[in-house]
Amino acid sequence: MSRLLLGALACSLLAVGIAVPPAFASHVNVVTISGSINPASSDYIQQAIEQSENEAAAALLIELDTPGGLLASTKDIIQAILNSRVPVVVFVSPRGAWAASAGTFITLAGHVAAMAPGTSIGAASPVSISGGGGERGEGDERTDVSMEKAEKFTMAFIESIAKERDRNVEWALSSVRTAEAVAQDEALELGVIDLIADDRSDLLAKIDGMTVRTSAGEVQLDLANAEIREIEMPPLTRLFNYLASPDVAMILVMVGMLGLYMSSNSPVCCYPASRARSAWCSPQSRSRSCRSRGWG
Repeated sequence: MSRLLLGALACSLLAVGIAVPPAFASHVNVVTISGSINPASSDYIQQAIEQSENEAAAALLIELDTPGGLLASTKDIIQAILNSRVPVVVFVSPRGAWAASAGTFITLAGHVAAMAPGTSIGAASPVSISGGGGERGEGDERTDVSMEKAEKFTMAFIESIAKERDRNVEWALSSVRTAEAVAQDEALELGVIDLIADDRSDLLAKIDGMTVRTSAGEVQLDLANAEIREIEMPPLTRLFNYLASPDVAMILVMVGMLGLYMSSNSPVCCYPASRARSAWCSPQSRSRSCRSRGWG
């Protein structure tokens, strides 16, 4: 009787063993960044890295096409990539895409950095919110102290990234200092990226078997027949990402300025706002909330 039970158990385990592997087949998560680097796109990438770690994905592929973005958001992305336990592959694509400014930092930070034909990378000099980069005086030093500080910080930042990934440090520094930018062929020749790939399939085929070093140690990429899983940007995050676009943000600022102009020059328009303010922050109803908002 016991032999029959053991035999049945062995058969059950064998059946399970045959059925389980497909469910745990390797997969690659993919996110697409097409636009500026801002808090919304930063959260999107960070959440994708966390999800990939929780799912034990073979890799996370970031398909990147960006003109740049905010330094704070870029820092958060870089920190997440450098501390990722899952290999992060940054692919500047499709053809005609660029990894400018913040995109340069992100590409250099990837465990694997790749570019498609007809793409470019570089021009990572810091600029102010108005778009200016600061004038240079004698000794090629910026006359604006704040911009000088920003430049030195970003140079140290990109140097540490390039050293961590064993990429061309001198070129990385020049991309900040003199806004150096190159196309994919020169980037490969200079050691800025690891390879050039025609498309996603070509990329995964070329890096299959490559060994990279993550925060969890060395990992050999096993991407043969890996399932591709697209991670979509959540609707609310997509909305914030759209509103953070420089073009849209400028329109919103202009609308706001127009509203202030109209309210200050039109008694009829201004009356409701002034009445609402006086009613909310009147001596009888004054509260900490009013004072904390600078309304009274």
